[in-house]
Amino acid sequence: MSIKIMVKDTSEKTLIIPDIHNDYNTAKKLSQENPHKIVFLGDYFDDFGDKVQDATNIAKWLKK
Repeated sequence: MSIKIMVKDTSEKTLIIPDIHNDYNTAKKLSQENPHKIVFLGDYFDDFGDKVQDATNIAKWLKK
């Protein structure tokens, strides 16, 4: 997964995530940097052999 912080603002930290694609661990790790805002631009889930538990973890994390 290619996640980049695309906007740098000295007063606020904004994390922009183009696609999660069930990569819960990377998304969770990046969110622990405590950005002021998280902007999602793409897919949360995939249908490429991912496990149900992966989708469940992403859904629970997004609900927070």
